[in-house]
Amino acid sequence: MIEDFTGHVAVITGAGSGIGRACALALAHEGAAVLVSDINLERAEAVAGEIRAAGGRAAANQCNVAVSADLAAMRQAALDAFGKITILMNNAGVVYSGPFLEVGMALWRKSFDVNMFAVVEATQLMLPDILAAGGGHIVNVATTAALYPYNADRMSYNSARAGVVLFSESLAMDLWEKGVGVTCLCPGPTRTNMIQNMHFVGEPAITTPDLPIMEPEELADKLVKAIRGGKFFLPGHDEVRAIVARRGADVDAFLTDAAEKFNAGRKGR
Repeated sequence: MIEDFTGHVAVITGAGSGIGRACALALAHEGAAVLVSDINLERAEAVAGEIRAAGGRAAANQCNVAVSADLAAMRQAALDAFGKITILMNNAGVVYSGPFLEVGMALWRKSFDVNMFAVVEATQLMLPDILAAGGGHIVNVATTAALYPYNADRMSYNSARAGVVLFSESLAMDLWEKGVGVTCLCPGPTRTNMIQNMHFVGEPAITTPDLPIMEPEELADKLVKAIRGGKFFLPGHDEVRAIVARRGADVDAFLTDAAEKFNAGRKGR
């Protein structure tokens, strides 16, 4: 739980666009210094420039989260620029979309390297810094599709992010009495450049849940409130809570309905 962000230092991966950018701007607006990290340095520098132009503190960093040396360099860049780390937001991700038999194991491994293992490694790397600073917060970004099924064309991404959900729950238990909060952010449809950056295998197919498109700034506002209130579970859309409850009440019936909708949509393409 962080009531006042002044004096805090946030490291955000994938912060050059979309949800990461919106959260970087929001946390900076609240008074936190931000290391804006992205695989695209030009984007990271642009966001850091926006923060500084608004009177905030920010530095840019280029990082491929699947590369251990890059993660270590990102940590050091934050310490060099601001002297400490108190907030870590594991946001970077990559999506491979295609039929199960056409998405080979090399892409599955890449997906888990970025979407799951990088989250674990960055947390192991920077949690000691957060503890040494006297506490703080960790935000792990998953997806609505990690909570209940509605597509089968992004299995590697959904599976990796489902691992992030369980990892985050376990991490929250481990840190319960150590002064470090954990929030698992599960966005649904959000107006970002994810579709443009998606890697398609075979015929492109996009399946989305029956939820309205959210602006990343709205999601960032919700995240700030969740950190301030010490909340763990943060679905992007409030409707998701009822959907997850319905799934839990009868998993077989929910899966049958989801499969029928998905296959009907696939036949209509």
